[in-house]
Amino acid sequence: MSLILKSILLVDDDRVTAKLKAKNLEKDGFNVVAVDSGFSAFNAIEELKFKFDLVLMDIDLNSGLSGIEAAEVILSKYKIPVLFLTSNSDSATAKKARSVSFYGYIPKDARHYVLVEAIEMAIELNKILLMLGSGFNISKYKKGLY
Repeated sequence: MSLILKSILLVDDDRVTAKLKAKNLEKDGFNVVAVDSGFSAFNAIEELKFKFDLVLMDIDLNSGLSGIEAAEVILSKYKIPVLFLTSNSDSATAKKARSVSFYGYIPKDARHYVLVEAIEMAIELNKILLMLGSGFNISKYKKGLY
């Protein structure tokens, strides 16, 4: 794990789940800010003084925007990768999530290490995509020159 603290915005309207996930992620060295709605997520992104490395978004938010709708705004306006959390692991939910974000989705009941690895992969993928947008050179990346 990197020594640089990675910041995660956790969006989940289930306060018990959010608190537990935040606590476990903080134990793994992540800085976690938890909010309970899409609109609260927008406010946190705009008001806090640091940039989030990733948004961990519950697909099924109960009030206001759905997680899918909030993710669309976050991806287009704020350019922060969104990894979905869901209690529904059916094919339709997976397709819905993939239509908005290709960073992935994780069932809420997945083991913690699976969540951590998915977060790390999504953050790394975003770094690669940012490098591609600025003249990314794959051979330099493989040599560790980035």
